Amino acid sequence: MYCPKCSIKFPSGETRCPKCGGPGLPRNTPVKAATADPKPVPSMAMTSKQSRYHLIKALFPFLVITVPIIVIFAFVLSRNFTLIPLLIIIGLIVAAIALNKHLYDFVNDVVYVETDQLLKVEKFKEPKMKIYYVTLFNRLGDFQVDEEIYNTVEPYLVYRIMYSPSTKKLWKIKLEPNQAVIDQLLNTQEAEELKNTEYLAEQSRLSSGQRKEIIKMMLTNLGFGVIVAFFARDSIKQLISGSFEFSNVLQVLFLFMLWMLIIQTAFLLIDLITGKLESTVDLCIGFDRTSRPLGSRYTAKFQQLGKTFVTQQHYMHMRKAERYRIVYSRWSKLVWDVQKIP
Repeated sequence: MYCPKCSIKFPSGETRCPKCGGPGLPRNTPVKAATADPKPVPSMAMTSKQSRYHLIKALFPFLVITVPIIVIFAFVLSRNFTLIPLLIIIGLIVAAIALNKHLYDFVNDVVYVETDQLLKVEKFKEPKMKIYYVTLFNRLGDFQVDEEIYNTVEPYLVYRIMYSPSTKKLWKIKLEPNQAVIDQLLNTQEAEELKNTEYLAEQSRLSSGQRKEIIKMMLTNLGFGVIVAFFARDSIKQLISGSFEFSNVLQVLFLFMLWMLIIQTAFLLIDLITGKLESTVDLCIGFDRTSRPLGSRYTAKFQQLGKTFVTQQHYMHMRKAERYRIVYSRWSKLVWDVQKIP
C-alpha cells in the first residue's frame, strides 16, 4: 500500500497512512497527476438587481444634462446657427458620458470580489447635517458604507468584499473564511512595507514619478488660475492701475484665490528645480478628510511640520499621537512617504 498524498509506502496490512492518516491505495493503482488549486476569480457577472441599480443611476444625471442641451440645440438650430454652439453641445454630451461612472459599471457588467485588510472605519458629518460612513482598506482604498456595516466591521480584520470597480459601490462584505488567503495577504503586505522602508531610508532626491506628480499639480493650478483670472480680470486691471476697491467681497475672494494658486505653484516650481527632499521626525497630532467632487483630499497635522497634504495610503496607515519619519518637499510641504518610529 502507499499514500497518494504523502507518496510513502507502508505495509499492505495497514489501511491508513502512518504519517497523515489518509486512506492507502494498492501499489499498482494509477494516480491522477496533482493540479494546482484554482485561483479565486477576481470578478463575476452582475445580478439583474445590480445592473438595474447602475442603469438608473447612469440615466438620471445623463438626462438632466442632455435634455436641456437638446432643447438649446433645437433653439439655436432654428436661428442663426454657428459651429461654436454645436461644439459646446457635443463637448457637454461627451463629458456627461465620459464622467458617468455608473454607465461604465453598467456596460462592463461585472463586479469584483477581492480580499483586503480593513485599516480604518470613520464617520463624517457634512455642514448640512448629512452623516456618512467610510471604510478604508489597505489596497482597495475607501468605500462609503451604511450605518449597519459601520457598526459591524472592525479595523485590522481581513474581509472579502464584492464591489463595482468604477463607482466603488460596495455590495457585500464578510470576514474572509480562508486562513491561508489571510496569511498570504498579510505576508505580502509585510514584504511590501519592508521594501518601502528600505527605499525610504535611501531617498533624498525626487524620483521621476514624483517629478511628474509635481508637474501635474502645477498644470492643474495653472488651469484653475486661468479660470479665476478670467472672472477677476477687471479687478486685476483695477489693481494694476491703483483704483481697486476692497469693498467688493467677491472680487477680493477671487484675487485671494489667484494669489494662493500663484504662491503654491511657485513653491512647487522651486521644489521641482532643486529636486531635494527633506527628512524629519515629528509627532502626528491630527487628521482631516475633505470630500470633493473630483475626489477626497487628505491632510495630516504634525507638531512641528504643521498641516500637510498626504496620500490616501498614508492617511489610512497613520495614527494620532504616534511619531513618524517624514520625507517631504521643503517648500510645497508635499509628503512623499512616512515611516513609523517605534
